[in-house]
Amino acid sequence: MLFRSTSAEFQLQKARLDQLNGVRKAWYQVLVARENLRITRALAEFSDTIFELPLDQLKQEQIAPYEPLPIRALAIQARAAYEAAQARDRAAWQVLAAAVGDPSLPPGDLEGTAALPVPSLDFAQLSSLLQGNHTDLQTALNRDRKSTRLNSSHTVISYA
Repeated sequence: MLFRSTSAEFQLQKARLDQLNGVRKAWYQVLVARENLRITRALAEFSDTIFELPLDQLKQEQIAPYEPLPIRALAIQARAAYEAAQARDRAAWQVLAAAVGDPSLPPGDLEGTAALPVPSLDFAQLSSLLQGNHTDLQTALNRDRKSTRLNSSHTVISYA
């Protein structure tokens, strides 16, 4: 009975950690989507500004009518990329809202940035931390202890 309750506690802890991990992933997805939105907005504004120059030249009959067309295509693509980034931002926020358990959560500002440097890690320390705290490992060790206990309680009968 002790092994069942310990395994159930490990499974509860695992469920909590999975929930936190889901929120963390959704948080970073929103941060990445917001950064993408910022960059594509700047690109769309830049391409619109660049497109205005040949239009002014066309009005003054300094260039041929077909010359602004390639720049227009780039400006349209940049605006489409911006609209797609807006959709990704909304979708990422909805995933975060669902992960925290409030699908009606209105969009808001988040602290942090998705562009943090990778920290240096001590793998020996992480290994011992995982072995002591990872719920799947603890559940497996618990099952191993249970099977060892069950196997040792059975006597082997030899028919020689």
